[in-house]
Amino acid sequence: MLGRSPTLQQAVFLLIFGVIVGGTSWVHFDMWGGKGTPYQGLLGVGLFVGAVATISRSLSLVAIVVKAVMPTRSKKR
Repeated sequence: MLGRSPTLQQAVFLLIFGVIVGGTSWVHFDMWGGKGTPYQGLLGVGLFVGAVATISRSLSLVAIVVKAVMPTRSKKR
């Protein structure tokens, strides 16, 4: 694994971050409208960051659910 397990607070933060950054970038990106803005590249980066945050949130929630559902293994030695 990549270190410590994700927490629910981290997943909620990723949800909020993804909605704020990705959502506002999606609204203002206007990729098919033809009205390019000087910030088009920055909006594309915002879309990418929002998508990565959404994917990370989804994977974090799956990891949290799997950890909660799997029974803990006791060390028998």
